[in-house]
Amino acid sequence: MYKQIDSNKRKTALLIIIFVAVIFLIGYAFAELTEAGYSALFIAGIISIMMALGSYYQGDKVALMTAGAKGPIE
Repeated sequence: MYKQIDSNKRKTALLIIIFVAVIFLIGYAFAELTEAGYSALFIAGIISIMMALGSYYQGDKVALMTAGAKGPIE
């Protein structure tokens, strides 16, 4: 069971790193194709890090809310 937990943690970290890298690449491409300069890359970096942290720490609550889960069973 602990091997599965470790595997899930590694996969989660890998997905977050890939997500941040893809958003950085999109920001870089936007900065190169337009006259926005590196401000677009900075904004993309801030957005991607905020979204990654939010999904990591609040993802379980979002999933439970969208599933319509209620409070603890008594």
